[in-house]
Amino acid sequence: MPHPTDLDLTPRDVADLASPDAITALLTKLGYDTADRTLLSPGAVGLAGESACAIKRIELLSEDPEQFLRVVFAQPKSLTAKVRNDLVRVLGKSNLDHVLILASDFDTLEFVFLDKRKREQKGPIGGARIQVVPKTFKLDRRHSTPLERRILRRFTWTCRDALEQFVKLRSVFDAAAYTGEYFQNRGLFSDYFLRDRLREDPAWRDNPSEMFHRATDCRASVSSNDHRLHDTSGGRNQRGRSCPWRHRSNRALGAGPGSTTVPRPHRPHFVPSGGSDGCRGARA
Repeated sequence: MPHPTDLDLTPRDVADLASPDAITALLTKLGYDTADRTLLSPGAVGLAGESACAIKRIELLSEDPEQFLRVVFAQPKSLTAKVRNDLVRVLGKSNLDHVLILASDFDTLEFVFLDKRKREQKGPIGGARIQVVPKTFKLDRRHSTPLERRILRRFTWTCRDALEQFVKLRSVFDAAAYTGEYFQNRGLFSDYFLRDRLREDPAWRDNPSEMFHRATDCRASVSSNDHRLHDTSGGRNQRGRSCPWRHRSNRALGAGPGSTTVPRPHRPHFVPSGGSDGCRGARA
């Protein structure tokens, strides 16, 4: 059953992923159909020889009713790039779309998205072929970060069918490759500037709590003196009566001691007047 929005996940939800049953329970919570969960054999998916011996357990955890998208769990003896590539190679030959979950000792979970792309072959033969591009996202089960949980919650099934969900998962794995805790950039210089250089600025080390406290005191003063600022008939401001809270608010915001108005931001001396050349201005 699709969810209207992505579900929030807690560190406890991730820490409990210590078995295939727990992973299946999480998929069910996220909206995946796990009714046809089936235990497979390495030979059934196309593995043989050393590749088959490297797998301790392989299981189909989820499959949509139209049989477009599958989620397969595999537990290798050791989580290596060779094991991952062997599984990607055999599963990529299928006409179905796959998401692969790998875990050896369940300390680290590896999610692999099999993205199929059409490539034009070069040479005299030419033609198009399907290339399987694996996209990987790793999750530390015991010490998951807010960023990892934010990516995992995007796995929630919120689409109408498996084809739309596949497109969503593709964008999730693309974003997981470059997303940060506070921003999403693709390896730009701004990444280094936001993470390192900006923190070296002296203004970054200023403590804003003093200004927040002064603003809070001003708001509290407004509430406590509200009955003094209105008459009993129509709720209009009383004439001729000073407003002590206003003077304190203005002083906190930088106004002079005798001023009753908040200083306005600086305006330019000239503003565009809409002349024929677009550059002529009038003094503000």
